[in-house]
Amino acid sequence: MREEGICHVTFIRSITIETPSEPKASSSKGSTVGHLSSLKPFPPPTPDLVELPTCTVCLERMDDTSGLITIPCQHVFHCTCLQSWTGSGCPVCRATNPAPQSVDPSDPYSHPFGHGISNICVTCDTTDDLWICLICGNVGCGRYKGGHAKEHWKETAHCFSLELETQHVWDYAGDMWVHRLIREKGEGKVVEFPSTDMAARDGGGQVGPDMDVVPRAKLDNIGMEYTNLLSSQLESQRVYFEEIISKAVDKAAKASAAAEVASSQAAEALSRLQLVEEEHNALKSEVIPKLERDLERERKRGDRSTEVARKLGQSLQEEKKINEGLLAKVQHVNKEMEAYKAQNEELSREVAEQKDMNHDLTLFISGQEKLREMEHEGKVTQEELEEGEASVPEKKGRDKGRSRGKGKGKQ
Repeated sequence: MREEGICHVTFIRSITIETPSEPKASSSKGSTVGHLSSLKPFPPPTPDLVELPTCTVCLERMDDTSGLITIPCQHVFHCTCLQSWTGSGCPVCRATNPAPQSVDPSDPYSHPFGHGISNICVTCDTTDDLWICLICGNVGCGRYKGGHAKEHWKETAHCFSLELETQHVWDYAGDMWVHRLIREKGEGKVVEFPSTDMAARDGGGQVGPDMDVVPRAKLDNIGMEYTNLLSSQLESQRVYFEEIISKAVDKAAKASAAAEVASSQAAEALSRLQLVEEEHNALKSEVIPKLERDLERERKRGDRSTEVARKLGQSLQEEKKINEGLLAKVQHVNKEMEAYKAQNEELSREVAEQKDMNHDLTLFISGQEKLREMEHEGKVTQEELEEGEASVPEKKGRDKGRSRGKGKGKQ
């Protein structure tokens, strides 16, 4: 097939429609009118004309004279464009259109891969757009259904999946088709392998003598390549799952240890709880009633003490009043005693003076009598009596001494 006859489908991210920009609000009215008048008028509408649809493959208009074909999903294409489209899927919706194939019961290689698998998705039970994993044989639906085949790749990293309807292999890791890639025996380069339907379209379903026939050695190399690929994938999956299993074992061991620790802690907490419950029951049945009785007794005792304190307070007030009266009386008595004491001292002083005077008089009288006796006896003359002096000695402890004048005796 010619290179220019192969069509490629591209995805459109966005469509931008450019329209004449509106004038700014700050511009004047005259400039706005001039700007609008400079634009070309829009063409008149054509209500009687119908726009022809375009082909999804070549993007050209489709009419009845160009040869159209409608597939079971009700999408219309040019016949030549659909023949150039590789695979049996619809270019628009990717719906699969299985082509009838002649199967030889005696030839096991004539059966497509995965024909013995139940044609339902293991997740959503759909029967359309099914893919089978080349590593573990899991069957899932395509991305345009439930996308469970891709979810299986994300979970297990099995990157090769085969479409059951078209027998095409998709590489999720490389995001490309790999069913038509083989390696050259000499250089080892990856080349595209021509499909049987493309060869049938080019040669009318028959292989001519001038066409290239794939040798048996190349097919063996392809089989060996797939075998090595599957072996490497299985080895990577073994390492992956062994790592998961080891992590799971470590996690289970840690969980078991944590469970044992939690069990021991729970048993210890349960024993502590039982002790606390026993103490609580003991407090509730014995200690608390006793404390309540003691509290009631202390409350009554406190009431009595309060009453006694109130009475003592009243007695204290009365005693204070009595003490104040007694204190006033004592002060009055003390004042009287001071007065009596001063009076007594005055009287004592007067008595002492009287005693002194009495003593002096007694001495004077006794001296006079003694002198008279001596004069009668002739012991003393009249001249001696006239020349003599009479004196009275002072007493010790007297406040002031008293002196007597000189006296002369008379016959």
